Amino acid sequence: MIKKLFLLIICSLLSNFLFSQKKSLAKYALSQKISSDYELVFLKYNKDYNLYSNPRILHKGKLKLVSAFDENNYSGAKIKISKNKKYFVLDNIIKGYVYVQNDSILHENYNCIIIDVKNSKIVYRMQTDCGGFWNKKNQWVHNNEILF
Repeated sequence: MIKKLFLLIICSLLSNFLFSQKKSLAKYALSQKISSDYELVFLKYNKDYNLYSNPRILHKGKLKLVSAFDENNYSGAKIKISKNKKYFVLDNIIKGYVYVQNDSILHENYNCIIIDVKNSKIVYRMQTDCGGFWNKKNQWVHNNEILF
């Protein structure tokens, strides 16, 4: 009888531990490591668009809103992080339906932004220069031109 009670208590504690771990992992729609101290997380995922929204910077357990990022916009899952990990490039996609009389048209506008990690804010916006790269001096380069 005591063995069964002990086994029941152990199983109960183990199941509580396992389920509590799953809840914390499911807290964000997506999480991407930027550095050892910072992480980019998205709070929402739009299954129809296959895109994420509501980005936040996670630092020491606290979520910081990305200043000047429109919460109605979306992003893909890819980011390009600067060598010094102080900045990253993120898609900033405006997508939604525009209603004209009795019809609706899906509107899409693709651009990208450079985000300052520590200050959690947009520092540069780009329309056509998203295919660039970070050089060794932590500058954003596109078509051999330093943009940021």
